[in-house]
Amino acid sequence: MNRIKKDIVFWILFIVLYIMTAIFMVILPDKIPLDIFDLEGEWGSKYYFVKISVAFSIIELVFYFGYRWLTGKKLKKITDEREQAVIKNSESHNKIMMLALFFMITILYFVIFLIKYLAIQGHDINMADIVGVVTSIYMSIAWIMLGNYMPRMHENKESFGQRWKNITPQTQRKVNKISGIVLMLCGVLSLILTFVVHNIYAIIITFGLTFITAVMLLVITYIVYTKEENKTNDSI
Repeated sequence: MNRIKKDIVFWILFIVLYIMTAIFMVILPDKIPLDIFDLEGEWGSKYYFVKISVAFSIIELVFYFGYRWLTGKKLKKITDEREQAVIKNSESHNKIMMLALFFMITILYFVIFLIKYLAIQGHDINMADIVGVVTSIYMSIAWIMLGNYMPRMHENKESFGQRWKNITPQTQRKVNKISGIVLMLCGVLSLILTFVVHNIYAIIITFGLTFITAVMLLVITYIVYTKEENKTNDSI
């Protein structure tokens, strides 16, 4: 995804946030519960959430374009072509991750508004189940996104900390590829189970799968690293 496409996606998310807020400002009554976790608590003006939407959109602008500005300044100081390529690749992936985060937060805003609307309409709301399902979906999407981009990440100077700082680019690419596949499988499985269970237990399942995946990645990456490095040393 090039810079223009990323900018288009950003502005779409930016505008959708305001459109969504405007729609709910029309259908919601003047007074709504201010605390999402306590729908029977303090009520206040619905325009409180307009202020939050504006504040969040400003933060989006600062982070998204501020990161581009800082990266541009850094690139001007670097003359090595390979290092420039690594930084540009990193910038591209980081901006995509930011867009994914903005998308998930926009969905969260929609869920909050919808919960308040349903609560005001008299529907029974189980907050524990909603929080569990939403959190589980977010974590699942995060693992899928991270797993999707890991194989395309370039090597860096200290990829696995001080011990593995001399890892070869070929080995790191293979480690990233395998790690990405495992993370994506974790995210997909977690997402499927979340929709099957669709209650508070979904978050427990997701955390359990995440822990198991973390242990698997620790073992798998070390095995791949050892195998590939030994193969490289034997060929020298």
